[in-house]
Amino acid sequence: MTNPVMLLARATAKGSSYEIATSGGTVQFTAAEVGHALAGRMREEEHDPLPEGAYRVLLVRFASGSATDVATLIRLLRDEDASKRRDWVDYCAQSLSCACAVQEYMEASICPACNGRGQVMDDDLLVPCEVCDKTGRKPRSAGARARALGLPLETFRRRPAETYYLSRLARLYHWESIGLWRMLEKLS
Repeated sequence: MTNPVMLLARATAKGSSYEIATSGGTVQFTAAEVGHALAGRMREEEHDPLPEGAYRVLLVRFASGSATDVATLIRLLRDEDASKRRDWVDYCAQSLSCACAVQEYMEASICPACNGRGQVMDDDLLVPCEVCDKTGRKPRSAGARARALGLPLETFRRRPAETYYLSRLARLYHWESIGLWRMLEKLS
C-alpha cells in the first residue's frame, strides 16, 4: 500500500481538472483533490472504508495510477467471480475480459446523447440514457469488443462472453460512482 505522502505527490503531478454531473449540477475537481481524498483513506474516519475497487478506480482514472494499480484493478475485477471459475481456460478468458474492460473504461469518451450525465430528457421526464446504458460514456461497439478479445462477433454477441464483459464494465462504473461520491463528501 502506498503511503499518503506518495499518493499526494503522484496525484498532484497530474494537473488536469475533471467534471462530473450530479443531481445538483456539475462538480469540478482536480487530481490533487482526488489525491487528498485518497490519502485520507488510510486514517480512521467517520465514513465506512472505501472499497478497494473504488480506491483503485479513482487512483487510475483521476490521479496518476501506475501499471501496478491497473494490474490490481484487473485482479480485483477477475477475483469477484472466482467461485464461477472452473479451470485455467476460464481464468485466462476472465483475465482477458477484465483487462479489455479496464482498457475500454479508461479510454471511453463522453456520450454524445446525454453529454456525460447518464440521463436525458424525454418530454418533461428525466430518464436513463439508453445510448450509454446510464454510464455517461460512449460505449464501444460489440464488434470492437469482440475484436479486442480475439473472438468472432457471433461467438461474443448475446453470449456468456458479452454478459461477463458487460458485467465487468458495469462494476468499474459502479466503483467509480462510489469513489466519486465519497470524494465529494470529503471535499465538501
